[in-house]
Amino acid sequence: MFHQPTVLDSYNVYDADQPLRHWVKTFQGNYLSPSLSEFGQRVSSGPVEAGFAANKYKSKFKSYSI
Repeated sequence: MFHQPTVLDSYNVYDADQPLRHWVKTFQGNYLSPSLSEFGQRVSSGPVEAGFAANKYKSKFKSYSI
């Protein structure tokens, strides 16, 4: 299929956010880019792994009817 999104395994939310990088540069925040990139990598890895774990263990329907 052609409409599938790319895999987010090594996704970095800061590096992928072009408008954010632009405004950081515009307001002389270039010195923060390395730490923002590190934070972007740290933030993006946890939720992706949690999402894969949630999909691996499907919820089971429990009826409360007597």
